[in-house]
Parts: sequence; structure tokens; C-alpha cells
Amino acid sequence: TLATSYLQLQRTNAALHLLDQLVTNPISDANAILSIAKAYADLGQTVRLETALRRLVDAMPTSAEAWYDLAAIQAIIGKQTDALAALTRAIQLSNQRILQQADAKNLAVEAAKDDRFQALRGRPEFQNLTVPPKPRAP
Repeated sequence: TLATSYLQLQRTNAALHLLDQLVTNPISDANAILSIAKAYADLGQTVRLETALRRLVDAMPTSAEAWYDLAAIQAIIGKQTDALAALTRAIQLSNQRILQQADAKNLAVEAAKDDRFQALRGRPEFQNLTVPPKPRAP
């Protein structure tokens, strides 16, 4: 892509400008937004990454992983309330998926050990989210 070419030529500002235009373009699909988010992550552009991940959850509202990644970047940039809301949604979606597919990844368990959520660990809301569910009695 053109953005990749700019990056290879070390024209980071031009690449960021192009990526910024693409991420706000209403016709950018989920795959394009995911690629943009990866580019922002690779460039260490956390605020732009949050914007891309917000667009991604708009494009893929039932993707537990998209919500989880949004929560993680929000925790990193200090948006704890937003991070907890996104993480809550991610874990709800993850739990729904586990009910249908028992071997699916449990995002509550992942969050409990994910260093990106370090700033949230002391919050009761986070602790409640990451408590493993009690098994149902037979």
C-alpha cells in the first residue's frame, strides 16, 4: 500500500497522514481498519491506535477481541473508565462464545494476567470481571 511505501521510505508523517484519512473514511472496512490499527501499533501511536480500535468495534461490534484490544489500549493511555467499559463488553462477548464453544479463549482469564491492564488491577470492577465463573452444579 501507499502507507507501507511511505514507511519504507521513512516518510512517517506522510504515512500517518494517509492512515489518519483511511481510518476516518466511512468506506474503510474491518480488514482495512485492522491493518491501520496494526500500523499504528507498530509505530507506537497509542492515541491513534485507540481511534482505529474504536472504529473497529463499530465495524465488528460482536468481536470480543476487538473490544479487548480497545480496553487494553485505553488502560495504557489512562482512560480507566472507558477501559473498564470496553473490557466488560469484551468479557460478556467472550462468555457468550464460551457457552457455545467450550474451548474458546476466556478473555476474563487472559485479562487477569495481561500486563496491559496493570493500571486497573486494584479496581474492584476489574477484580470482579476477572474472577473465574463458578462451575454450575450438575
